[in-house]
Amino acid sequence: MTKDETRAYEFGEQAAMLGKTRDDCPYRLHDLKAHWLRGWHAWHAAQPPAPVVATPEARANLARMKAMLNDGRAAAQRPDRFQKPVRSGLGSALK
Repeated sequence: MTKDETRAYEFGEQAAMLGKTRDDCPYRLHDLKAHWLRGWHAWHAAQPPAPVVATPEARANLARMKAMLNDGRAAAQRPDRFQKPVRSGLGSALK
């Protein structure tokens, strides 16, 4: 890599560290922009995945959705919930 390409790569890493997006790339020349983006991606690839923290509200919403799904499954297993399809009387109305 040339000196400018190395500098662009390092700036990409620094930008990622500061929380900037790919759209914040200051370079317009294709080669330098590509190196900046490689540095940006390299920094993100080196970071461990962030832990998922569910808020109490999110946990309550999940519990409600699970309960709704379980109620639906229980209803589907009861044979009295299934009815034979009702035939419409359109055939006799058309005559």
